[in-house]
Amino acid sequence: MLYQGASPGQVYMIEKKHSFQSAAFTILYLDTDGIDRQDDKVLLTLLNPEKNRECQIQVQSMWFDRAFEMVNKVSGPYFAGGFVTRDGYNAMPEFTSFALVPISNYGAPVESTYERILYNHLSTHQRRVTRPFHKDVDHRWNGFIPDGLFIDTYPKTILEVFGISESDTTYHERRKAKIVQFSSLKPNYLFWYWDTYLKTKVPSLPPSFK
Repeated sequence: MLYQGASPGQVYMIEKKHSFQSAAFTILYLDTDGIDRQDDKVLLTLLNPEKNRECQIQVQSMWFDRAFEMVNKVSGPYFAGGFVTRDGYNAMPEFTSFALVPISNYGAPVESTYERILYNHLSTHQRRVTRPFHKDVDHRWNGFIPDGLFIDTYPKTILEVFGISESDTTYHERRKAKIVQFSSLKPNYLFWYWDTYLKTKVPSLPPSFK
């Protein structure tokens, strides 16, 4: 990226303009056993899945802990990313900003351990599911964003995972509102959900049109 034959506008020239104070940005795979706490820093052993090559990058413990809190302490595996720099040619690379994204064993972003179980299950069964974001919102969802959307059923099937215990009354009031709203959308959408807080197995999946 920093080779000196670059033309204006490419990375090397941008680095030169800013006296080489900028940093590269990277996103790599991080498993739980690749996290090694060392006093005020955490040494991460990361994998580039494309090249199947490992590298080590350190991060301040404070930043790692903050990123862990931001994903509700969901365990790995993760995609770990941020800006990376180092003080010299032989110095250990270090994240100067840092974030974690918990993922399934197949690389799908998840927000809980139960979502990881489900998305692993869906991948094993070769189901086609997308995760809607704000830009994908359908006004018929009434402001709710589903955990997922089966796109191999007709019509598409809204997917929800409910995992917080019934002691959280606010969460369960929202759960009931989601169930009412999403169940009312036939024939435009079907609705499938899993009440993981009841400690049940993954329910039968909606049939696909394959």
